[in-house]
Amino acid sequence: MKVEKTACLRLRFDWLWSIYVIFAAALIVRHLWIGFRAIYGKAPEAFDPTKASSGV
Repeated sequence: MKVEKTACLRLRFDWLWSIYVIFAAALIVRHLWIGFRAIYGKAPEAFDPTKASSGV
């Protein structure tokens, strides 16, 4: 069976959509890490507006 190509880019659809798998895996890992930190880790330090600078 032949894999179709996109009309404009002439890329195979399986290559085009493979980035979605990488993106979905990255989101899963990120949210697992956030959940792990929420349960077992300490919270990030609160923002202190008195210590904020303009960067100049």
